[in-house]
Amino acid sequence: MKEGIAGIQKYTEREETMAAEIHELRARLKEERRLAEQQLNIAVHELKNPLASITMAAELIRSHSDNPLISQFSEQVIKTTQRMTGLIEKTLLSTGLAAGTIDHKPVNLSSLAARIVAANISHAAKKNQKLYADISEDLHVTGDEMKLSEVIDNLVSNAIKYSPYECSVHVYLILTDSWVTLRVTDEGPGFTKEDFQNLFRPFTRLSAQPTGNETSTGLGLSIVKKIVDHHNGIIHCGNNDKNKGATFVVRLPHHR
Repeated sequence: MKEGIAGIQKYTEREETMAAEIHELRARLKEERRLAEQQLNIAVHELKNPLASITMAAELIRSHSDNPLISQFSEQVIKTTQRMTGLIEKTLLSTGLAAGTIDHKPVNLSSLAARIVAANISHAAKKNQKLYADISEDLHVTGDEMKLSEVIDNLVSNAIKYSPYECSVHVYLILTDSWVTLRVTDEGPGFTKEDFQNLFRPFTRLSAQPTGNETSTGLGLSIVKKIVDHHNGIIHCGNNDKNKGATFVVRLPHHR
């Protein structure tokens, strides 16, 4: 009997020791991840200033040169630095989300969506696209306005980016039960089965290609998914009927 009790005690002690070691390992991994993200933030911040200087110099050279070749090279430099700056901004946003830095304040999603749609009209017009919006008034959610604007802008700009010339993009914002529902519908190529498996993974290239030589970092949808998750929301996507484009749907808890 005593031997049985002693065996149980030893087993319990081993379990407690293993639990303590696992807890210590998790704490160590968490700290190492925090330090790695801190170093990444420092590195990408250090890149922003020289990229801004390069852009300014290229713009100055372009504006003061009559040589078409120099103007062409300057334009290429500007586009490249802008693309790199966009990647840096998305990386900073992604690491900020991982660290949990997010506000929780009342946000008028109706006015935010309307502003973002208006800002994208000129982008759509360059491709002879029509951008339609059906936005219900005064729909509020609780969250971070800057990060929610990233969600809406990414979905709307992607719809424009991957849709062909002379097509339509529709943006809807409505209240369904206790959810504020954003729906963005395009007329692009839609998604393959493999696309759906990788849709929200970072640095993933999907089958669709921009129709106007726009650039893509491969980070946008993964960041959108993280932001929606941080707001206790839901995001899903599906192809439209007759293989004509795709629709993204985001649902966020309604703030009364």
